[in-house]
Amino acid sequence: MKTKYKILIAARNFGCGSSREHAPIALGASGCEVVVAESYARIFFRNCIATGEVYPYELTESGLSSVVKTGDYVEVDFEKDEIRTPHGTFKLNPLGEVKPDAAAVDKAAAAIPPQIRAVFFDLGKVLVHFDWTRSLEEISRRSPNTPAEAWRITYNDGARHEYECGRISTPDFFESLRGKLQFDGTAIELEHLWCDIFTPMDAHIALAQEIAKTHIVGIISNTNAAHIDFLEPLYPMFQIFPKERRIYSHDVKCMKPDRHIYDLALATAGTTPETTLFIDDLEDNIHGVRALGWHGVHLRPETDLAAELGALGLVGSKIVNATLLMTLVIALATPLPVPAESKCDVKKIYGKIQFVNSFPDYKVKAVTSFPDLKVKIVTSFPDGPGKWQIVTSFPDYKVQMVESFPDFTIQFE
Repeated sequence: MKTKYKILIAARNFGCGSSREHAPIALGASGCEVVVAESYARIFFRNCIATGEVYPYELTESGLSSVVKTGDYVEVDFEKDEIRTPHGTFKLNPLGEVKPDAAAVDKAAAAIPPQIRAVFFDLGKVLVHFDWTRSLEEISRRSPNTPAEAWRITYNDGARHEYECGRISTPDFFESLRGKLQFDGTAIELEHLWCDIFTPMDAHIALAQEIAKTHIVGIISNTNAAHIDFLEPLYPMFQIFPKERRIYSHDVKCMKPDRHIYDLALATAGTTPETTLFIDDLEDNIHGVRALGWHGVHLRPETDLAAELGALGLVGSKIVNATLLMTLVIALATPLPVPAESKCDVKKIYGKIQFVNSFPDYKVKAVTSFPDLKVKIVTSFPDGPGKWQIVTSFPDYKVQMVESFPDFTIQFE
């Protein structure tokens, strides 16, 4: 069975318990191409070299396995001996003559189009819809302007552009706008009307959440401090996007389609234009990114965004390229943490590694060990007669205590 995970990320002593060449052969047969670990069991490492099935890269520092997650897209650069991830770049010990021939890989990859690694979304009319009708009617009711006149003053005034470029403070902008509108109310009341125009676009947010499982995601938006201060606490969807990849015009002091704002987005993602997609409702902004070599989706009212993203392989089936600078999905060889509040349950990950967690007083996690180890875990607590036990038995499994207390026992059979 072929895996979509081409890169395996592991912690220390990867391959321990495997003294034959079948282990790297099995990994290679499954579709795995690179293992990146903090250290290796000596025989396993040598078997990787001898069989040529997988490239066994060793990290120069620890910590990678604790920050990446299954489905992250990373780059393994054989020329620079480093792995680039959404969480930073990690140096690798050189492979020497074991590394693939660059000319051969480049030739094989020449016909393969670059794969999209990062997707940036506009905010307004892409992730949140906005409608000024109600706010303009209220402004008109409390000023001598019709809604249309209030719109021209509110939206087309040159001060708005300066505000969205971060050159005017929020209090100064709304106090000035209050005077221009002759608004019968405070600047804070006017700010609330300015902001109370949004509704979430749930279907598009769901697509962004799905893409975020396997790709780098971010936001590029011409916006202002008042709107962001209003929106971010209100809508949980902002948690999909890491804070450093929320590129707002008022923060970076420039607006789309200025090239600088797109260059800043690329820098936060660590990607190139050829591997980055931008989704925007304004045609000028899409023309701007396409001129720079980005992929672009112009989101018109009739656009089926799910279909557009599916055609690019971003939702639904995944296409993975193997090039010298490999942009690949990773699979974790170390267990993910189980929430401490879970009660007496057993979690299965990847259908192989089990790890057990119960009350907040302790955790048990799976690492690698010797074949056919049986482990029985028995616990009891002073406040009740309840006890539970788990028995596991399959190769390459070990239980390691992280935290404990006096009435916890492990029995090896």
